[in-house]
Amino acid sequence: MTMKNIHFRFKRKWKRSELMLFLEQLSLYVSSGLPIDRALKVIEEGSTEKRRPELVSMRLLVESGSRPSVVFARHLTSSQTIITIIEQGELSGEFGKALASAHMLLEKGDELSKRCLSALAYPVVIGIFAGLLTLGLVRGVMPQIIPLLIGLHVPLPLLTRVVIALSQGLMTYGVLIVGVGSFFIIVVHICYKRYGSVRKLAGYLPPIMWHTYRCWHPCFFGIYECRSRHIVYSTSEFTSEKSTHSI
Repeated sequence: MTMKNIHFRFKRKWKRSELMLFLEQLSLYVSSGLPIDRALKVIEEGSTEKRRPELVSMRLLVESGSRPSVVFARHLTSSQTIITIIEQGELSGEFGKALASAHMLLEKGDELSKRCLSALAYPVVIGIFAGLLTLGLVRGVMPQIIPLLIGLHVPLPLLTRVVIALSQGLMTYGVLIVGVGSFFIIVVHICYKRYGSVRKLAGYLPPIMWHTYRCWHPCFFGIYECRSRHIVYSTSEFTSEKSTHSI
């Protein structure tokens, strides 16, 4: 099996835990004085069957004269920040320290992700229970209230009509909506994991949404603010005029 076949047949995305372990082992071996090709050989011997062909391809590329940063960028599919740190370590002669810094950066990012997930656990649980409660009300209570409201034969408020329409739509197409929504979430998750352009787009969305909110929220909320200021101004003007007439 040639090096080219190994590269194209066995290229898989590395998990964060696998990448952290690889960088930690490689930094220890390089810092202890082992050459990069020998260090990759030692890691290759202790790796799993799934990763061994790719490690063989990386070692062969390094032995053929390729720079480790280029090899890692091709095989590890890591972030550009990690690759830049490793590249600067090559240029400065501090390759072992660069690997250790890359490992530390990944470790801090993993710790931050765990903290964010633990912080989001409570809101997610509350949201799930709120959704289940709303679904129970829509499926159990609203079918009994809707005939009473329709039997009044009076014009219903807009909000009440919207709630009735949503309730009837969920009762009729609830399973279809849940299925389509689940399929859409799965597709978005797969695209986010597989394609870098989707991840970049997801990174651009929060600033764009925040900028849009800052630019347009006066158009929606400024009317009420202007009205409140006008009412305060009119009240103060009326008070001043009344005091002038009384004098």
